[in-house]
Amino acid sequence: MRDIFPFSQIKSSDYLLLKKKLKDHDYSFQTFMKYNINPFKFYPLELEILPFRLQKGTKMTLLILLFFAGQPLEKKQIYTIFTDSELRRLLVMMVLRVIPSNKIQSNVLIIPYLKYYFISDFKHIRPFDVKIKRFQKIYPVSQDSIDLYEASSKQKVDKTLDLCTGSGVQAILASIYSSSVVAVDINMRALQFALFNTRLNKVTNVQYVKSDIYSELSDRSFDLILANPPYEISFKDSAIFRDGGHQGTNILEKIILDLSHRLKPSGSCEIVTRLPEFIHRSRSELFSQWLNHDAYKIRYLEYYRIDIFQNIVNGFLLKEQMSKRTHKISDVEKLVDFYKMNKITCISYGVLKIKKADVFSYKEQRLLNTMHIPITTNSQIDEMMKEEN
Repeated sequence: MRDIFPFSQIKSSDYLLLKKKLKDHDYSFQTFMKYNINPFKFYPLELEILPFRLQKGTKMTLLILLFFAGQPLEKKQIYTIFTDSELRRLLVMMVLRVIPSNKIQSNVLIIPYLKYYFISDFKHIRPFDVKIKRFQKIYPVSQDSIDLYEASSKQKVDKTLDLCTGSGVQAILASIYSSSVVAVDINMRALQFALFNTRLNKVTNVQYVKSDIYSELSDRSFDLILANPPYEISFKDSAIFRDGGHQGTNILEKIILDLSHRLKPSGSCEIVTRLPEFIHRSRSELFSQWLNHDAYKIRYLEYYRIDIFQNIVNGFLLKEQMSKRTHKISDVEKLVDFYKMNKITCISYGVLKIKKADVFSYKEQRLLNTMHIPITTNSQIDEMMKEEN
């Protein structure tokens, strides 16, 4: 597969240039919050409204329109931010491109969080975008990415494994408190984005491996395993970052099945996911079976739950947003019949925390009574977990 980015032509000063421009012109998470923009959860209509929410003509606004909204800019607008030589370097990096009418458009979405910047594909389809197979799409930093980081313990560890790394978000964030991080993904295109993000953020303790979960990791074990696996219920594999099989748990099950060999005795595993709830089968029974009835302590921090009909709506909205394909009523009927046949009553979303223990135990804790909030703070997590200490 051809490299997405011409790494051999990109200088270390090029990464520095891009990051400096973003920082100098206040392209930051705090700025997004100031304008009441949640960069982790946004929709096409919100992008259309975005220019009206921002202060017109500022460098910060132009950067948001370029790298977040994905809008093309006139060259005269670009030259208010970048010099001609800087523009040429960004074109070489394949961060920017020239489109018809001699306008400049970004090839990559850039989302700020903490002191980092994360690039990915744009979530929405734009004119002049090169068609990318949905299988290879690199999903942006989203709410689930942030929820996993905010809910994680972030205690100092030696070796961390990040499964289904995507654009490398969890690996880069885990590098703060880990001596070394191994990040894996089955999609080589994802690993190239992750490598770009690692270099952009000057992170040096992350190793990337192309692997189907644990398949290429030999017999290595880890102190901490993180995962944001695909969890959408699907009947055919069409988007590797999203589809989790008929019950949405195919990848989750693969991760948990081999935990006994991959977790060190005092290690822990933290996974953000969606889970179905069945009429005649408890989640405790499900996890016990996956773990071969071994002794583990499992805590599920539940952020919200939705009924099967809302889950169907959400799934179709996501697919339409990313491919502009509308659903058919037969697709809806198929999903409703599937949920009923499998006796699924609802879908919940949250973070799993798994550790080896003396006896098996499973406990659910409802974090929120509302559908969702933009950010769950560490203090909220700490409060909910007090009784675990």
